[in-house]
Amino acid sequence: MGDINNKDVVVRPAKDLEEATQLWWPLMTSLGWNRSYHDLESYISASQSRGLLVAVPHGSDEPVGHCAATIYDNSTGWVSLFVVQPTSQGKGHGRALFDAVLQEFRDNNTSIIGLDVVVEQKATYERRGFVESPLGKLRCMSWDIPINIDHIASHDPDTSLQLVDIKDVPHHLLAKSDLDHTGFERKHLWSEKFFSRSDLFGFALVNGNNVSGTEDICAWTIARQVPQGFRLGPVYAVDQEAARTIIQSAMEHAIREIENPSTNSAMSHPRVANPGSHTVTAEIWDGNPHAVKLFEMLGWSTVGVDYHRMWLDGKSTPQQAEGGLAYSGMYAIFDAAIG
Repeated sequence: MGDINNKDVVVRPAKDLEEATQLWWPLMTSLGWNRSYHDLESYISASQSRGLLVAVPHGSDEPVGHCAATIYDNSTGWVSLFVVQPTSQGKGHGRALFDAVLQEFRDNNTSIIGLDVVVEQKATYERRGFVESPLGKLRCMSWDIPINIDHIASHDPDTSLQLVDIKDVPHHLLAKSDLDHTGFERKHLWSEKFFSRSDLFGFALVNGNNVSGTEDICAWTIARQVPQGFRLGPVYAVDQEAARTIIQSAMEHAIREIENPSTNSAMSHPRVANPGSHTVTAEIWDGNPHAVKLFEMLGWSTVGVDYHRMWLDGKSTPQQAEGGLAYSGMYAIFDAAIG
């Protein structure tokens, strides 16, 4: 797995997390991609690959673009974080990055490779062998956080279930639930380090006090604090009622967090802006026929951006194919950046 070095550019792994972050974070903020400052480390930790690959033009020491081959434990993969600075586009740097990522997938015998793209990029990836999922797209939706919790419609959840802090649920069960819904085995993502992040909160709806298997988890979600508010996802649930309960619980907590930020919250992170208004955003999986309608019922609206989920040679994970659990149980994904 050598670096790519052609007449125009060198593609190599970022030297360390600091170099990767110094390139990635300004690009995220300038593009308005609304990610947490802490996300990059989580993305890299989830993968078995060499991490973030950067493109460095000859005659320069400064990277101008990045991409990653995110490779999960079961030989599934995702084309992640593919960005080239606007002033460096059209010079072959993006092609070199993409070729390096595909080579890394080949070197690791990755059997299933996916990505999410906006409509303007869809034809480009079709020429590269990617085929759109027949189940649907990802619809970006948002909810404006009101000034008090009374603005949320009352809802009486099933009293036979318990709402618990996501950090109290065994992480290996959340990883198994994620695998069941996505087909991605990413236990290194759903780790103690991830759930100890200061910018994260979440909930699970469970049966009883002893959660010993995924069958005891009726729904779960997490939210990360970002410059414009929060990003919600994933949202997995056994039915619409459980999904509604878990989403609404997160919405209510977001209001409380805005009104009274916790002392360990990333609200005070010096690298995160404090905007005048706050929203919760999510990438809704419209392959589930009930997902978009549920979010709309809860007061969410589309932001005018859809992602097309595509798979190399049209080969998806069974969980995200027709008849898979994603069809009925996935309401929002974790993050289009890594699937």
